[in-house]
Amino acid sequence: MSIRSCLFAVFAILLAPGVARADVFDPIENVYELIAQGFEDAWPTDFVSEGLRADVGVGVAVLPDYHGSDSYQAFAIPLVRITYEDFAALRNTKLSVNLLRYGELKAGVLAKYLFGRNESRNPALASLENIGDTVELGGFVRYDFKHMIVKLEAREGVSQGQGLTVRLNLAHGLYRTEKLRIGASATAIWGSGEKLDTNFGVTPEEAAASPVGLRPFNPDGGIYEINAFLGGEYSLTTHWRVAAALGYARLLADAADSPLVADFGSPNQLTAGMGLFYRF
Repeated sequence: MSIRSCLFAVFAILLAPGVARADVFDPIENVYELIAQGFEDAWPTDFVSEGLRADVGVGVAVLPDYHGSDSYQAFAIPLVRITYEDFAALRNTKLSVNLLRYGELKAGVLAKYLFGRNESRNPALASLENIGDTVELGGFVRYDFKHMIVKLEAREGVSQGQGLTVRLNLAHGLYRTEKLRIGASATAIWGSGEKLDTNFGVTPEEAAASPVGLRPFNPDGGIYEINAFLGGEYSLTTHWRVAAALGYARLLADAADSPLVADFGSPNQLTAGMGLFYRF
């Protein structure tokens, strides 16, 4: 397919009426990354394209309304994946570029558009400052096994106090037929003090103004989350596919002790999503 056709299809999905802009807080990653993580990374050679390839679609996801909330909302979200050979991949808001290949080892750079948090999402956020959208820049190292990958990512937020995040991910394929793929993944996430303070901290002024009685809280950095996902994909036709994922995340340490989590939310975070895709 031509680049013009690919871009036209992407923008048609992104601007489609009735599909919400994805400025909902994605508690782990964007929905397509969750769906794809367990099987696409588990058999990476199956997804190496010749030239340019695109998948576009629409997903429905049930997510906490903020990271650490015990209230859930359903959202419709546009889904996009564009790959160019084994060099670059755009997965919704995350762009990865391979710069080094040595056998099964790969390394490169990445950029991710990170959506923020609005105080109107939940009464517990009412006195907190909104967190604006920003961009994370960083790099990754990845090693591919036959049915498994290990990947380390480091991302630094360029604004909005998002700080540094380091992610260690393991993904493994569980079952595969001609049409069906099922896989699982697990991730441990470390965040800097700035990262946790922005997303889980409460200043004395914010606590005093809180309508629900938030207490002041100043978190330290550390490993603040572990999560696991089960995902799968089924090919309906040559072009049409349906995919789904179910995930569980556990907030740890100071993230779990935040009043946004311990007093008015939950350290246990669930995510479920389904998507319908068209492959060009």
